[in-house]
Amino acid sequence: MNYIAILRRSATTSFLVLLSVFSISAQSTKPAEENQTLQSLLIEVRQLRLTMERARLEAYRSQIMLERIRTANQQVDRLTQNLARTREENEKFEQTIPSFEEREKLVAAEFQQETDVTRRARLELELKDHRRAIEQYKTLLSRGREREQQLVNEVRMNQMKLNELEGRLDLLEREIDSEIEQLGPERKRP
Repeated sequence: MNYIAILRRSATTSFLVLLSVFSISAQSTKPAEENQTLQSLLIEVRQLRLTMERARLEAYRSQIMLERIRTANQQVDRLTQNLARTREENEKFEQTIPSFEEREKLVAAEFQQETDVTRRARLELELKDHRRAIEQYKTLLSRGREREQQLVNEVRMNQMKLNELEGRLDLLEREIDSEIEQLGPERKRP
């Protein structure tokens, strides 16, 4: 992350400046001033350590958040594809049922007019097959619509989770930007 690189550069630069100040002051200062300089350096090093630790934890949090977003996004994509397939299947059932019903009407009319017993028996079987097929398609369509509604709800729920995660990532990014602003104008992100 750019934030971590800035912090590392800042820490390294601060440490080198403090080290050079220390070496210069060691040559020209009195013991009381040396003690004060050492205390200042110690405080600065502790602050740098805390800043580096916080940056590491924020980077870790960011990585976890990004992985969760990626996983949630894949879940939404998978559910959306399943929903599209289910809708296609339902449309096919909706188109198939009327053609079977029309064929059933034709067979029923032909059955009513047929006088030959053998042909009439064959038409009766065909009529039963059409009625059974129509019922099967209606059952499949009913189940398909239930599945479609279930998938719509799952997509909506997972999309809400994804939006929440993206919001949390945006919040984390604003926190990082705020901390960068507090570092001063010379250390801002490009």
